[in-house]
Amino acid sequence: MRVVVIGAGVAGLALARGLLRKGHDVEVYEESPEPRTAGGSVSLWPGSTAILEELKVDWAGVGRRLETLESWAPDGRRLLTLDLTVPERRFGHPVVHVARSELVELLADGVPVTYGARAEHVVPERAEVRLSDGRTVRGDVLVGADGRRSAVRSALWGADAATLSPWVTWQGFTTEPTLLTESGRAVMIAGRHGLCGLIPAGRGRLLWWFDVRSAPGRPFWAGDPQVVERLRERFGEWADPVPKVLASIADIDFFPPPPADPQGLGEGADHAGR
Repeated sequence: MRVVVIGAGVAGLALARGLLRKGHDVEVYEESPEPRTAGGSVSLWPGSTAILEELKVDWAGVGRRLETLESWAPDGRRLLTLDLTVPERRFGHPVVHVARSELVELLADGVPVTYGARAEHVVPERAEVRLSDGRTVRGDVLVGADGRRSAVRSALWGADAATLSPWVTWQGFTTEPTLLTESGRAVMIAGRHGLCGLIPAGRGRLLWWFDVRSAPGRPFWAGDPQVVERLRERFGEWADPVPKVLASIADIDFFPPPPADPQGLGEGADHAGR
């Protein structure tokens, strides 16, 4: 079959790679002018690492194998520990945490992607898309993997009925050595000020994020040049290594509240055919 995929994120690239390996004719079109490597990192459970193996994606040189998932109180008391080697032994594949940029690069290797091509008009019943450069492309199957503002989804089902969640996220990496950086431990800390997550991502990096509640439609601290100081004030007395992570912050990414998607589509793939 001839398959047109709109969106070159993780979902679109993984699908395209699998279809190419099965002998299909696949074209991927991406709105961004270059590979979309923004974002933090991704935890891949045994089903996902099994799929990467099937897709001939070698993640061995990137990421970090995780052995435990831990819940802490703000004072460092360990409340819960999940042994991630149990599903690894049962299913034969590990849990791995990898930077999203590296995962995208691995999946994109050998996949034909046209960048700077935004989907402007979609005709689902003909699996047809008019692109921003004036071209019209058509396949036997059209797949929308273009995120929560998907043009394909809108053409299939109309306006997105998602509503904003009350949480915002501040996220980044630190290369400052900590007790978790070279470990296989993923940690989530929950307290009255919000949430903190710390996960080793390989190559001397530790992913950190801080979640805080925000009034809907008014992202907390959005555009505030003192945001790092605000985070330090709010979370600075939490257990080690949180203060050390906060002290190391130089670059910070802000993620506004994502919609709670009632259809459960997230950033997966919508499809139409003719």
